[in-house]
Amino acid sequence: AANASLPDASESAAVTHHTLSVNAQTLAYTASAGHLTARDPQSGAAEASLFYVAYTLDGAAAGTRPVTFFYNGGPGSASVWLHLGSFGPRRLATGVPSTSGVTPFPLVDNADTLLGVSDLVFVDAVGTGFSEAIAPATNQSYWGVDADAAVFRDFIARYAAVNGRTASPLVVFGESYGTTRSAVLAHLLVAAGMPLKGVVLQSSVLDYNANCGLYTPPAPVSCAGYVPTYGAAGAWYGLDMPKPADLPSYMVQMRNFTQASYAPAVQAYLSAGTPPAASLVTQLAQSTGLAAGYWQQRFNLDPDLYQYSLVSGTLIGRYDARMSAPAGSALARDGDPSSTYITPSFSSAIVSYLANDLHYTTPS
Repeated sequence: AANASLPDASESAAVTHHTLSVNAQTLAYTASAGHLTARDPQSGAAEASLFYVAYTLDGAAAGTRPVTFFYNGGPGSASVWLHLGSFGPRRLATGVPSTSGVTPFPLVDNADTLLGVSDLVFVDAVGTGFSEAIAPATNQSYWGVDADAAVFRDFIARYAAVNGRTASPLVVFGESYGTTRSAVLAHLLVAAGMPLKGVVLQSSVLDYNANCGLYTPPAPVSCAGYVPTYGAAGAWYGLDMPKPADLPSYMVQMRNFTQASYAPAVQAYLSAGTPPAASLVTQLAQSTGLAAGYWQQRFNLDPDLYQYSLVSGTLIGRYDARMSAPAGSALARDGDPSSTYITPSFSSAIVSYLANDLHYTTPS
């Protein structure tokens, strides 16, 4: 809740020990799930109690081993998606793009974990998951670009100090709004003299005003950035003509086409009302699978229209366009079957995993 806060907070963590076999290698690691208090670097005043789960490789030299901090975006999302869906030691086996799997999904060892090369820390933003502000601040005190990044800086500083990692190379890994956070956070960490060595941006959105699918400012925004993805989706459903023989090569082709042909044409369309050439409309239809009539009617074609129009009677996913559901069905109800399908399993899995595997209990 926006106005929620804790009267005070203690620092504690549940510590468990595990092994993981990946790529013919056995990794022994320690998991710590708990809370640390971010404090103002000048006054020392408590700001917020941030929940985290850290995975540390046993026996590694702390001074030279990297620590990567992960967080999702929103803003307003906890780190569950990256925690159980990306590079942690365990992940949910969703079976996507199929929607016929048995739910809830099983939690399995993650062959793609980065634990072999870096220690991993998954952090919930203030007001998400189990992270909360400490009075007199409230959660919404940290719901601004600068305040949000600053409290993450202070958490990272606290984590490094408590765990003897002040000399360890630091990497920040943000997703969606987390990439915006990372841009500000990187500056703050460097300014604080911390050893930041890397920034990873996943599903990058550094300027929300430039995203045609999320924001409509007074001046229309080009949807050109989506066109290569439209091409990939059309290929998945067998609608692109001719059928691409190799998707990676086709993506290079689509990016070049978008930059050279579509982007300048759509800017002329938006700024001066210049209609697109018929040959360009035909090429767009053939390379994205969406009928030429849609491109003629709305040349600056937004992702919502593409989702609902590519396959008749079907809504394709926004996060994962390979997934689809009949229009009007339960999976299509919230506008993205790829999200609706997996969300309940992620929500239940994190609760079970924290309690049963990591032995974490919420503070009373």
